Order: sequence, then C-alpha cells, then structure tokens
Amino acid sequence: AELLDPITNLTVGSNILAEAIKSSPNDLELGIGRYHSWNEERARWYGQRVLSIYRNILHELEVRQ
Repeated sequence: AELLDPITNLTVGSNILAEAIKSSPNDLELGIGRYHSWNEERARWYGQRVLSIYRNILHELEVRQ
C-alpha cells in the first residue's frame, strides 16, 4: 500500500534505478535495462528503448528552440 503513495513510489523506483545503473559501470544501456530485467537480452532491449525515447525527446526540445 505504501508504494501507492507517489513520493514513496518515486523514491523506491529511483533507488532501484540507481542501483541498476551502478551494477553496470560504463554501460548505461544495460544499467537502465536492469531496472526492467536482469536477463541481459531483455535488459538491453529495454535500455535501448528508453534511451531512444530520451534522444527523441531531446531532439524535439532542440527543434522547438
């Protein structure tokens, strides 16, 4: 029930993401992916997807300036 609290949810989620990223130094894609799964194939897919969306958002922000 505590995870339904937005502050708690963000805190726990960001801690999990930070640990996942720390687990794979010099490989941000894999670290982000480990937030989703520790299976390397699934982690890479997820990490690639997240970074692709991130790059698209950055591009859209640059275009609007």
